[in-house]
Amino acid sequence: MRPFTQDEYDQRVMAVRAGMAARGLDLLVVTVPENVTYLTGYETIGYASFQTLAVPLAGDLLLIVREMERTVAETTAWVPSVETFSDTDDPVDVTRRVLSSRRLVGGRVGLEDQGWFLSPAVHARLRAALGERVEGGSGLVEAVRRIKSPAEVELIRSACRLTEAGMQAALETIAPGRTENQVAAAAYATMVGGGSDFLVGDPIVTSGWRSGVGHFTFANRVLEPGDAVLLEFGACRRRGLTRGVRVRVWRRDRTRPLPSAIGLQRVVVGCVRDKARYVPAAVEADAQAGELVQPGRRGRQQGNDKRQVLPHEGRSG
Repeated sequence: MRPFTQDEYDQRVMAVRAGMAARGLDLLVVTVPENVTYLTGYETIGYASFQTLAVPLAGDLLLIVREMERTVAETTAWVPSVETFSDTDDPVDVTRRVLSSRRLVGGRVGLEDQGWFLSPAVHARLRAALGERVEGGSGLVEAVRRIKSPAEVELIRSACRLTEAGMQAALETIAPGRTENQVAAAAYATMVGGGSDFLVGDPIVTSGWRSGVGHFTFANRVLEPGDAVLLEFGACRRRGLTRGVRVRVWRRDRTRPLPSAIGLQRVVVGCVRDKARYVPAAVEADAQAGELVQPGRRGRQQGNDKRQVLPHEGRSG
C-alpha cells in the first residue's frame, strides 16, 4: 500500500540521521505532517491533528498520533511502534510520558518549529516537556526532501499528467451559459477518475469580476461572453502534487476563445475587452520563461525571469 519501497524509506531516515549527527542531536521530534509522511508513509486526511514522530539517532522510530488515527497509521506507516492519545488526553503530556518511558529524552533534542498546525502555545509546552537541551530542528528533513528519487519524480509526473487532463476538461466545459460549478466538476471528475488521490484543495474556478479576487472559488456563477475565467487546481499522486493555472478570455467581438495563458491570474483583471490583448503576450512570456528553467535555480528566480519577459504594460505584481 505504501508508495515507496522500504529501502527508500530507510535511505531517507539514514540521510536525516546523518544531518542529526552533524549537529550533535540525539533525537529529532518531527511535527510537520509532510515530513512525517515523507519518513514513514503515514497518510491521513486528519493531518491537522497533533502528531509527532520521534527519530532517535539510533533505534526504532516512534509515531504518536490521535487515537482516531491509529488504524490509518498502522495501515500506512511502516514504523514498528505507534502510540496514541484520546480526545480527552493532553497530547503533550502523552508525548512526554511515552518518550520518557523509552528513555528518548535527556539528551540533545531537535524540535521542528515550522509546522502550520502546531500552535505557539502547544509548541512551547512541547519544548518544555522535552528537557533542557532543546533546539530548533526544522530544515533537517526538508534538506533530504529536496532531492527527489526516481520513484518520487514518476509520481509527480503522473500528477502533472492528471492535472493537464483536468485542465483540458475544464477548458472544454467553459462556455457562455455554463456555471463555475460545472467547470470545477469536469476538472475534478477527470483528475479523480483518472487516478488522482484526494486533492490538496478544491479546484479554484472563478469568472468575470470574481476572477480577480484571491482565494475565491466556484459559486454557481453563470459564465457570460467577455468573462475572464481563472482556473487553478492540481492532482495528487500519493501526496506528490502539482499545480496548474490557466486564464481563458472571451472577446465580445469573437466567437472563439483566445489561447489560454498560464499562471496569469491578474493580467486580464478589469475590463476584459481592454486587457485581453495582453493574453497572447503572456502566453509568449510563459514559453520564454520555461526555457530559462535550469537545475539548481530557485523558484523565486524563475518567477523573476517570467516578470522580466512580460511586457511592462499590463504587469500586476
